[in-house]
Amino acid sequence: MNLEAIIQTNSVYQLKGWSSEKWIEQQIDAYEQVYPNLKIHDSAYPSPDYIRSKLFIGDEESTHVVVDHDAPLRIPGVEPVIDPANWADTPGSDKIVEILLEDDPRLVYIQAWGGGNTAARAFYKLKTQYPADYKRAVSKVVMYNIWYQDGAGSYIEKYHPGVIMLLSHYFSGTWDYGSQRYTKPFVTEYLHNNHGPLAALYPQDYISEGDSPAFLYILGNGLRGYENPTWGGWGGRFYKVDGFENVYRDIDKGSFLRWIEYANRDFEARLKWCVADKYEDANHKPNIKIVGELDRNG
Repeated sequence: MNLEAIIQTNSVYQLKGWSSEKWIEQQIDAYEQVYPNLKIHDSAYPSPDYIRSKLFIGDEESTHVVVDHDAPLRIPGVEPVIDPANWADTPGSDKIVEILLEDDPRLVYIQAWGGGNTAARAFYKLKTQYPADYKRAVSKVVMYNIWYQDGAGSYIEKYHPGVIMLLSHYFSGTWDYGSQRYTKPFVTEYLHNNHGPLAALYPQDYISEGDSPAFLYILGNGLRGYENPTWGGWGGRFYKVDGFENVYRDIDKGSFLRWIEYANRDFEARLKWCVADKYEDANHKPNIKIVGELDRNG
């Protein structure tokens, strides 16, 4: 995959955002220390400076968040309650516009780990200021939403229906806080035990990353689930919501749970790469040969 932007936003849980804390910068600094080892094991890892060049601030205006803890706004088909028409552009929203206007037919995967208000503003700007390019631009978007966290989901559904919207609810109970407390020995005895400065920054004492399914959805792990939401993969399996052309919801917890062990084992291998300065001192993906066609039904 190609990293085009890391955009810091707010959400219903982080009303003012956290860009002022420079926490991402701290993690990139730690990544820089293990980067020479990671390159030994996979040459595709981007340089620390490349990642730094992709940091942007998106919408962190608290008034652009609809606080809705009771969940009505988190399901498809709700009447929109936000309008980004009078919002200010941000470096993050302008970067989305720039990427989508590029003469490149490849899909652009936008991951809303927090709110989607920055993307909502970008789509509005494309529609109003670049009408000739708008349909082509938004048709490239696959937006994976960890809940609809700020009211942007229903707005995008209604006013930008060309965007493919994936809505995950079952990250809760599979990847969110408290769901994998059985992984505490793995974190305390392995991840936090002599696996380098980046691993040392992992904040919990058990695996808990509620937004992970959005990231796992696009990994090239052989399942190719990112090609079609209904196929399934590490990021869950989805069904098309009635009444919408491009809105999908995850089917159940099982579509996530079946892959957790494999995702964590992959994580474990990469942690080893952080400290193994020789290729032969760590595990790597196998070279598999498939007899027959790669595309199969059944």
